[in-house]
Amino acid sequence: MPTVPRRSARRMRFVRRGRQVIVAFCDIDKVLNDEAFVFAAHEDGVPFPVLSDMASGLDPVRCARLQRVLAATGAAIVIVSHWRRYDAPEAIAAEFAAHGLTAPVVGAVGGTDGARDLRAEATRVWLAEHPGVTAWCVIDDEAYRWLRASTVERTELRDGKRTYASETVYAMPEWLEGHAVFVRDGLDEDDAAKVAAILGGA
Repeated sequence: MPTVPRRSARRMRFVRRGRQVIVAFCDIDKVLNDEAFVFAAHEDGVPFPVLSDMASGLDPVRCARLQRVLAATGAAIVIVSHWRRYDAPEAIAAEFAAHGLTAPVVGAVGGTDGARDLRAEATRVWLAEHPGVTAWCVIDDEAYRWLRASTVERTELRDGKRTYASETVYAMPEWLEGHAVFVRDGLDEDDAAKVAAILGGA
């Protein structure tokens, strides 16, 4: 399994817009591209796990779309993606910039532990460590990684016999309500408008 690269000694630049600190927690795959674009960029739709090859799947149109919103709101990026397993945030930021997404990258969370992604908890920790953030938005295609799961058990009577059943129910955690845009297959104009509304409300 790839190891998480060490961050360089250079501190990532934090951004303020007046007294506001605005951040977009951004996933990459199926946010800054869609399935069709990735398949067009890679013969079998699966990039080699090296940043330069993965970055060829970044869609300049979607990068520019997000850049327009972030520039208008003065927001910076915190990377939330498994791409962190393959290179440092500064290197990913350089690939963003090469594809038209030039908003500063100020951090990276989650995405390093396979199925145990833990991006939601890592985001909460990051926010707690940066209390000056005045507006923030999660942009991701995998809503299930953010929702709170709970098990609901019930008893049923069938043919005179008592049976037990359970199901997993997912709900939006309170801390995330009003702070997330879950996209389907790449950031579209409607998604961008929702992000702008959340970040521009600071």
